[in-house]
Amino acid sequence: MKVLSKVLWAIDFKSNHKISTEKITRVRNQFGNDLVLLHVLPSHVGGAASQIKIIRSVEYEIRNKFAKRMGLDNDTSVKIRVEIGDVADQINKVAIEENVNLVVLNKGKSAKLGANGFKILRKLKKPVAILPNNPTGNKRHIVCSVDNSVASALALKSAIIHARKDNSKLSVISVYRPFNLTSPHVMRGGLSEEKEREHHYQTFKQELTVFLENFDFSGINAVAQILEGNPEEQIIKYARRASILYIGSSGKNALQRAVLGSVSEYATRNAECNVVLLKTEDVFKLNIPPGLKSVEVHFNRGNELVNLGFLREAILQYKKALKIKKWHLPSIEALARVYVKIGAKEEAQFYRNLRNTITNKMMNNRIEHEIRHAYRTVT
Repeated sequence: MKVLSKVLWAIDFKSNHKISTEKITRVRNQFGNDLVLLHVLPSHVGGAASQIKIIRSVEYEIRNKFAKRMGLDNDTSVKIRVEIGDVADQINKVAIEENVNLVVLNKGKSAKLGANGFKILRKLKKPVAILPNNPTGNKRHIVCSVDNSVASALALKSAIIHARKDNSKLSVISVYRPFNLTSPHVMRGGLSEEKEREHHYQTFKQELTVFLENFDFSGINAVAQILEGNPEEQIIKYARRASILYIGSSGKNALQRAVLGSVSEYATRNAECNVVLLKTEDVFKLNIPPGLKSVEVHFNRGNELVNLGFLREAILQYKKALKIKKWHLPSIEALARVYVKIGAKEEAQFYRNLRNTITNKMMNNRIEHEIRHAYRTVT
């Protein structure tokens, strides 16, 4: 069972890849994902007499410079692709064809994502990870910036799953920009400037609280914090202590959708840590192999899904275990706990009652057995 099935690494030979190779290898070891290594050649190579020779040369370099360094040169879960054309178009095309969870880009030698990189970001709909050249070490601190938008909800959902899988601390931050009162007409009647500012802050805080109530933070070390000031600057400053920054990028009209939002673009450009940018898709998606399984397999899968926060999917696995073994007590007890977590009180009580019925019957059978044994001994 995987939550990260496939990652596409768009390789730019001009960048230093030593640290990125280590980071991608670490992710692969943790999640067991397949890997697509892609390089895009310029359009003028297409149709050239030496096109095939150039492509084979690039494939050889990728295999020996990257796959071999990662110990994956003979691994069937690694695919090497060389395409020709516009970089952004080809990366987007391959990401869709390969149905990847995540596209990985590298920052250049200047530690900045260049114009070509932002062109790629604007084109892609898939989640994108931007890796700087600096190592993150063994820090296990994920930061997720939210603004109550759909895109930031996707970012937080993925950040929670990552924190559970990696046993990392998760800091959820939202930046409040102080309300500027330039005219007495913008204030509600009877309120002073100070009270009006406090009203806006409390409204911001309440909206954030409502937003966070939609997420399950159980089982992880998570904190939520409101920062105050310029969002771009505050996010970058806070993310200095992080290994990964998750952030959503959303637009409300055609112009905004054509470019990245100013906050996410600034974060992507200036963050010193790894950045994962989400627009319309989750990073982590369940991939459960089909086929007949044993009680133990379904039960263990259910437990793993609970740990990752996929509670409704866990319920299905526990119920599959019960189809194989009707009175499997661990699955029944697990169902009661999960239904409590999702707020389904009637279902939780049903499985608690079922558990009590089974345990009482087991106890009565044991008592009856002991009585019969004692009676035979006496007689």
